[in-house]
Amino acid sequence: MSTSPQRLASSALLVLGVSLALAGACYEAPPQDGYYSCADDTECGDGGLVCDDGVCCSERGEPLCLGRVLDGGLCADGGAATPYFRDEDGDTYGNLAQPLLRCALPESIRVVTNSDDCNDNPAAGGSLTFPGAPEQCDGLDNDCDGQFDEGFDGGLYYRDEDNDSYGDTNQPQTLCRLSPGFVEAPADCQPRNPRIHPNAEEECNGMDDDCDGIPDEGVTETWYRDADDDGFGRADMQRQACVQPQGYVVNSQDCDDTSATKNPDALDVCDGTDNNCRNGVDERPDCGGPTDLLLLTSTGERGALDTRANFSGGNPSCLRFWDGGVPESFSASNVWSGSRPSSHAAWFEAPGTWDLTRANNSLAIRFDHRMAGNGNPAWSPHRQPVIVLCSEEGFARYVPAMDGGVNPLLPYAGIEVNTVLPIGRGTAGGWIERSTALDLRRVKRVEILIEPSDAGTPSVSFDVNFIKLGFQ
Repeated sequence: MSTSPQRLASSALLVLGVSLALAGACYEAPPQDGYYSCADDTECGDGGLVCDDGVCCSERGEPLCLGRVLDGGLCADGGAATPYFRDEDGDTYGNLAQPLLRCALPESIRVVTNSDDCNDNPAAGGSLTFPGAPEQCDGLDNDCDGQFDEGFDGGLYYRDEDNDSYGDTNQPQTLCRLSPGFVEAPADCQPRNPRIHPNAEEECNGMDDDCDGIPDEGVTETWYRDADDDGFGRADMQRQACVQPQGYVVNSQDCDDTSATKNPDALDVCDGTDNNCRNGVDERPDCGGPTDLLLLTSTGERGALDTRANFSGGNPSCLRFWDGGVPESFSASNVWSGSRPSSHAAWFEAPGTWDLTRANNSLAIRFDHRMAGNGNPAWSPHRQPVIVLCSEEGFARYVPAMDGGVNPLLPYAGIEVNTVLPIGRGTAGGWIERSTALDLRRVKRVEILIEPSDAGTPSVSFDVNFIKLGFQ
């Protein structure tokens, strides 16, 4: 019976240990002789030994390496080396991808002489996978025949590459159980597009989103012919389409598709026709404005303020949002109250805009005023009241003409002012003094400016009682 290198090494080490114990500390240890264990060549010292299959040995001397293949592929006894294959999972079948050429059967690693294993990984079910192994429902090719889970009552599943829960009909697979990457439902007409499958919602995109063979069904809209290109179409000229056809719009409220100036967004310009498609002609407030501005009673529609400045009738623009102004009282009984010898403004604003271009249109203003203070209070010596018409873009300032050098606002209390402003008549009568880009078809606000005098009246107060304020 031959003695293995491992057993030789163990015996040598035992003898060496006994000798060292008997010799004691005063003797030097003799050099090692024979086989002894190692993990790599560095543990075999500098005597020309190499580590072969876990023991130190010499390729051509003593102790002789039994398993090492010499240069040229031959063994120490001149014979040919034997091919082995790693068997990591211990199923007696070797891994073709891990061959090992040795002159003796290795004892430090597990090897076999065949290479028939198709799975040698212990962590991936390798011990259950080898030729002749019983097939199991585990998703593995247990018997290495190239098939998975055959022999079980499996179902038909389909590859789902886009993870939309619908599989490719052209990629079926019989599996004993549902596996990752497969689903039970087939009929995915776009296997690599997750937005397209039999349960998808049809969209207006020219594609068959729900895989029923019909693109864009059920998502068409009704479009209406817009011949005048004003964004509004005719209700009696419609067309069904998924994408907007040229010359069509989604709105059907146009009452005249031959004129781009007549539609629901147009302004009624008082021309005897229905410009804004409201089934009416020359409606207010667009046409002519409200008959009585005093009906604007809410906080957001009328008000007054002390500008804390003196303009002497030459105010620069509209004053409602004058920077630094202080709100003043404006009661529900149409009385405007204020104090201080500075410019004061009352304003009246409707929710929409007024078209004041109507023929012979005019603004009638009638009020009485009272003033109190030290001495004999008076009004500043410029023409009053100053009236300003405001739009979103500009303004026009109207100043009354002088009548024999007398101001419209006389310096005595209780005097009534009754005047008519001829809107749209240029400078006739000396009324309009300054104007910017005011569109009289879109007047937004009327402002009235008054200014008590500061000559000898350090403390003044006034009340203005409006009797008439409106268009006629």
